[in-house]
Amino acid sequence: MTQGKPHERMQRKIARFRSFFRKGYQAEDLRRIYRILEHILRLPDDLQAEAHATMRHIEKEENTMSLPMVGLEKIGYLQGHAEGHAEGHAEGHAEGHAEALQQVVLRLLKRKLGTLSDALETAVVALTSPLLLSLSEALLDFTTPEDLQTWLHEHAQG
Repeated sequence: MTQGKPHERMQRKIARFRSFFRKGYQAEDLRRIYRILEHILRLPDDLQAEAHATMRHIEKEENTMSLPMVGLEKIGYLQGHAEGHAEGHAEGHAEGHAEALQQVVLRLLKRKLGTLSDALETAVVALTSPLLLSLSEALLDFTTPEDLQTWLHEHAQG
């Protein structure tokens, strides 16, 4: 978990970007992935600028790296690829679980409180999984969108 650790969050964001780039995704797919990373791994403005610069550098670097790999390099690459695949699968599973949790909580909130403002919906989507679980219990006592706003103000400061 990278909540409260913006530098670690930036490093993870950059690592994800690099891994997707190396997997050979097309430019349009990379743009979609980038937008998702922007949403999931939000950064303070100063770190966001640094992350953007690093990602641009990665893009240039990766576009110029096309040397054939031989011997031990190839073995290392294959081992790293296998490890990265396993890690990516586990992270993808966790991210899918988190997204499903977000959707369930949003559905419960809408059923309980009616239509939510874009700001409230965005705030809920930005919550970590532990906070979403906590909210899923707390929302049972909500009667107005203001109850949700108060809960978010008390729990989602970060």
